[in-house]
Amino acid sequence: TPVLILWGSHDKLVNRRVIDDLETALGATESHVHMGGGHHLQEDEPEWVARARKVSVQRVNPAYGKDFNDYWKAKRPTPAAMMAWLRSLEYLGDKGEWL
Repeated sequence: TPVLILWGSHDKLVNRRVIDDLETALGATESHVHMGGGHHLQEDEPEWVARARKVSVQRVNPAYGKDFNDYWKAKRPTPAAMMAWLRSLEYLGDKGEWL
């Protein structure tokens, strides 16, 4: 199973040695370092995290994200159905925020 590790170079809780140990222990990992990022990348740099996740998933599954246009054209979903579908793909969180 592929593992994606995202780490901020200014993370005060998790140092680079921990990341190196994780990479060694887990084997099949992909790591990205946000230069200047801290411990809460998902909150402080959500666009960077989303981009890194999307690129990583597309590497494993090239069809990821391409089905959006097909879904929209075929179903013309209601806004509520669209929100539920985006949540199921982990594009949106429970409160409607973009992931």
